[in-house]
Amino acid sequence: MKKRYLALFFTVLMLLCVSAAAQTLPSNDCFSPGMMRLAEKDDLALDASFTVQDAFYARDLSVLNAMLSGTTFHYDRNPQTETLSIRRDGEELFSAALAQTGSTTSLCFQGQQFDVSGLVPDRQQEPFYILERVPLEDVAEWIESLEGVSGPFDIQRTMSDDGTRLTKIEISGDVMIGEERWMVKGFLRQPAGRAPKDTFEVTIQRDEDNCIELLYSALREKEVEQKDKKGEVRVTTTLKAAGKLDGYDLSSRLSVHMKNNWMADHDGLSEKITLSATLSHQDKNPVRDGQHLDDVRIENRNVIHLKSGEDGLRSFSDESELQAVMDGQNFLGGTMKLAFREGGQILPAAAETEGTDIHKAFEQAVEDLSGRLYRQMSPEIKEKIGL
Repeated sequence: MKKRYLALFFTVLMLLCVSAAAQTLPSNDCFSPGMMRLAEKDDLALDASFTVQDAFYARDLSVLNAMLSGTTFHYDRNPQTETLSIRRDGEELFSAALAQTGSTTSLCFQGQQFDVSGLVPDRQQEPFYILERVPLEDVAEWIESLEGVSGPFDIQRTMSDDGTRLTKIEISGDVMIGEERWMVKGFLRQPAGRAPKDTFEVTIQRDEDNCIELLYSALREKEVEQKDKKGEVRVTTTLKAAGKLDGYDLSSRLSVHMKNNWMADHDGLSEKITLSATLSHQDKNPVRDGQHLDDVRIENRNVIHLKSGEDGLRSFSDESELQAVMDGQNFLGGTMKLAFREGGQILPAAAETEGTDIHKAFEQAVEDLSGRLYRQMSPEIKEKIGL
């Protein structure tokens, strides 16, 4: 009897280990399985809320924050339709649906339907994995699809020693930016290994007074604390742009650090993703000084929690902070909370009547939204509004 119990016990343990090992775990090849499952979901429902600390140099944001307090933005998607609705204190203030049927895209709101084909981009058919490494072959194919001035870009490919991977491409060609001809030349490298570092160097030049050099690097590292159970994946990315436009120096630097602390067991995969991004930009053109665009710094931080299993995504939340400083002054700052919601509701794409003037319908929607918000405001906020 004891042997039977021991055999059963070890069988259960083996099944649990196999279940954990069968999961797709974060690695240099897959930064976040949970984010990939989020992108792959055909039916998606998300709720968002916002707070604002700085906005366009305004001194008093009490009215704006009063309107945002208790307000949630609901996004729902299925394979045919996307909807956005705004609710506050249980009342729906606004709703709209974007539906695509064949080559026709319709916008439905205010009880009317508008054909917006050509005004909005087609919905992404294939999932786009925003945190994942893009295969170099896909980059090469995209560049080849671009038309230069005198024809397609010239691309030279370098394969790995065993001939199974594309590790480097060298590109050259001319493009039109506005009515001006610019020469593009450089390389992109994507190696393998335990800590691969992607790099590219590309020069875009029209003449001596108009030349930009782009330098990019992305280092991927991983640490496993417990095999198939616990670890950390990191990606450190830097993009630099430096050169001249119209003879004036400019420089930009984007630094992004992503870290995924993950744990896996028989119940699934838990991920905590921390993403920090900093963008700095300086432009010596005197015109930019008057526009407060001569010295820009933007900082963003996201903390994402995901729970997933082989059956798909189970939970998702994202808390982010944004701060933008222009010419030494706070321009924009605030927070956002985003959460996954089960059982999303899609608004019907069919409308009551066919719309004729989308601008009038939009103006009416804004007027209705403002009126509903105003009725919910406290007497103190209404006095500040002065209506």
